[in-house]
This record gives sequence, C-alpha cells and structure tokens, in this order.
Amino acid sequence: MGAEKYIKALVDYGIRTGLIDEGERIYSTNLILDVMDLDEYDITQSAVEIRSYSASGDELESILKGLVDDAVSRGVTQDDTVSRDLFDTRLMNCITPRPSYVRKRFEELYASSPIQATDWYYKFSCDTDYIRRYRIKKRRKVGNCHSIRRSGHHDQPVKAREGSEGHCCGKERTSVCISQVPALR
Repeated sequence: MGAEKYIKALVDYGIRTGLIDEGERIYSTNLILDVMDLDEYDITQSAVEIRSYSASGDELESILKGLVDDAVSRGVTQDDTVSRDLFDTRLMNCITPRPSYVRKRFEELYASSPIQATDWYYKFSCDTDYIRRYRIKKRRKVGNCHSIRRSGHHDQPVKAREGSEGHCCGKERTSVCISQVPALR
C-alpha cells in the first residue's frame, strides 16, 4: 500500500513545522487513518522518505497529492478539484492545532510585537496549507499573482504602489486592515 509513506511524511511534516508535538505522532496518525478510511498502518512500510523542499510548499503538495490520489483510487473521495481540496483540508486538520491554541499564541506574540504575531500567523497559515504556497508559486509563473506589503501599522490599509513588490500584473492591489480579518478579531 502506498499511503503509509505519505501518512508518515505528513505527520513528520507536522512535527518538523511545529504544528504538532512528537508526543502527538500516534494520535495524529490515527486521525489521518480515519480520514483515509484505513484500518491498519504498517510502520515498516512507511520508512520511505519524502524529499524535503522546505519553505516552498512543494513538499506538502507532494504529500497531500499522494494521500488524495490514494483516497481517490479507493473511492474514498471524488476526483474533482473541490472534492480533492476538501479532502486535503480534512487531512491537514489532523495535524493542525485547535483554534484556542492559535488564538492564545497570536495574542501572546501580539502583546510583545504585532509584527512578530502577524509573521507567525502568516507562517502558520502557510504551514497548515490555508495559504497554498504552491498555488501562489504557480500563479506567479503565469503572471497572475497577488503580493502583500506590510506597513508598520497593522490597522492601516496598505496599497501597493506601481514599481513596488506589491504591484503586480499592471494593476493596483488593495489591502485589508489586519483588525478586519475575522480570524484575528
């Protein structure tokens, strides 16, 4: 069975990125097995390493694609974009901390540095695949990208200016105040 190596890789990814602790390895593996509709897990078959691409998101894309492809082949989910996205979101939930932890961590960081808190939340959003880095990377290759620029004031909208990193594809981009982001209220 090919799913074992991807299950192990997803749990390893969660531990490496700090989404879960080593002590949650078995619990997270069992959650993934449930989502994958699998009854057993052969740890000896899962020793294959998935190549690491670090911050690019390619590693996570490869892991999730392997798991979703396996689920599609066994009829656990359908083979269309929406079904695949919903299924890989369920998989990511198995290694994502609870909202109360995320909110508490953000508030702790925000108390000392709003920029540090925002940077942490952005990395967290990428690590949990809420922000799908690999799709952003693909869009940039075809000229359909959206860049974000940060100002020193989080409650102040930022507009990308022509010629700046935030300006893309010949169009002006608008931003939203951080305090207007529902997850951060």
